[in-house]
Amino acid sequence: MHGLEEIFGTLLLIVFCFLVSFYEKSRYGTIITPFGTLAWPYAAVIALVNFTGGTIGFYSVSLQSTLFVIVGLAFFRVGGGCAALIPLKDRRTDENVSDGHETLEAVFDFYRPLFVFLACVSIVAGTFHFHRAISELGWTGIAGVRFEDAYGKGVLAHIMLLSRPAFFFLFADYLLTKRKTHLVFLWIIFVQVLVLQIKYHIAVLLLGSVCLGFILGLLKLNIKKIIVYACLVYLLFNLTYVVGFSRIGLKYSYSPRVQFFLFNHFFTYLYGGVIGFSEVLKNTGIPIYSFKEVFAVPLNLYRFAIGRSDLISVIVHHWVSVSRNYQYFHSTNVFGFFGALYYFIGTYATFIIGFMFGLVTYFFRRLHLRRDAFLGIHLAYAYLLGFMTISFFNFFFCIIDVYEVFFYLLAIPLLYRFLRRGVGYLRRYSSIPIGA
Repeated sequence: MHGLEEIFGTLLLIVFCFLVSFYEKSRYGTIITPFGTLAWPYAAVIALVNFTGGTIGFYSVSLQSTLFVIVGLAFFRVGGGCAALIPLKDRRTDENVSDGHETLEAVFDFYRPLFVFLACVSIVAGTFHFHRAISELGWTGIAGVRFEDAYGKGVLAHIMLLSRPAFFFLFADYLLTKRKTHLVFLWIIFVQVLVLQIKYHIAVLLLGSVCLGFILGLLKLNIKKIIVYACLVYLLFNLTYVVGFSRIGLKYSYSPRVQFFLFNHFFTYLYGGVIGFSEVLKNTGIPIYSFKEVFAVPLNLYRFAIGRSDLISVIVHHWVSVSRNYQYFHSTNVFGFFGALYYFIGTYATFIIGFMFGLVTYFFRRLHLRRDAFLGIHLAYAYLLGFMTISFFNFFFCIIDVYEVFFYLLAIPLLYRFLRRGVGYLRRYSSIPIGA
């Protein structure tokens, strides 16, 4: 256990989260809101660090950084409140969007051919891409830096991102219809994402799917399920490393020495963002006050479009120690949602962006609750919730995949609906006799 200041900060954060969630529960009927998914994982991890982390050598999360998070969350929630001021006809549903499974089944029947097609395209692209990477590097290249370049980049890698909306939809469709063929698609897509060993991709894929099931009323969350999901998180984390370690033998991968290392490494990942930000606040050379990194993706797309080659790199080379136990690698270069912003743009700009992000996410919540909301809105909102659930680890504003997947989730269902209705209109028009 750490000092009284750290404990006080932790309790203050928990009380703040409780009060806001109590208000949202009384108003919305749920705590699974943008604030809930952003704030409670932060509170849980900071509490774990400050109440138990010291027993295994981890540094504490300072009162200063916890207060920064509380203020940042307050700005986020105020931004969410301001979303209610945006003019919008609130043709609201109940908290769960379906008026009953019969209506939801009609929606899923309409979109099912699209997402099965996307799953097939992404799986074929992923298979060819994996085969090409293995042909170039061999099986021993899996999990290396060169494999990430060979399998995680290129045209086929972008086509593989179509698997994200497909996975979301098929996961929810399975909860609704229990179609066993969907399990095959889901498993293949999951393996193709897993083999790259990027935790963010795996986490958002699964968390976004769970959030979609919840907001559509197909999945109920309780303490028992949350504990089970937390255990699965560790198993998946472990599995991502076992995939790489298996190059030198599965027996070695499951040896006590390797598994104990992975256990320590897991907590470095879990605690890294909140402790990293706490340590960064002590560094007089930070923030660096450079906005271009925060907007790197749109700026890089613009520079690429006009033929410039000087693309912005957003690799944080500043590593900080998170533990006094030097037997293992206990350092991080991630600082959580608020810490990642603070690192580049400082206190006030971080709070402003937090406010704007709250405005956007709660506006999407309003759109999601409309009776006439199309499927893409529900998919995008679920993706935002999954994205925010792991934001205590880092804020991935610099990854083009985040923007690309979000665009796919919104645009593809909208385009499909437009085309299907257009074809239906043409068929009806062509069936009218001449002169009628």
